[in-house]
Amino acid sequence: MSSIWIKWQATKHGLNVVKVPAFYTSTRCPHCKSEMKEYSHRQFRCVSCGYEGKPRRHRVMNLYGMRSCSSRLLSK
Repeated sequence: MSSIWIKWQATKHGLNVVKVPAFYTSTRCPHCKSEMKEYSHRQFRCVSCGYEGKPRRHRVMNLYGMRSCSSRLLSK
């Protein structure tokens, strides 16, 4: 997907596009921000608080916490 298209769509809907680094977004705990370790195939567990789940979910939760998703879009 082209970044030009994303910017155009965001402008069309009155939203801003902010790029954030995606490094470590799927291996950081969305609750306490500690490092998570893989304990099974595509299953991660936080070494600090014990939260566990799949990397895709962590990535979305962490990116939302970094303000890359608009709360306006998520509330629809």
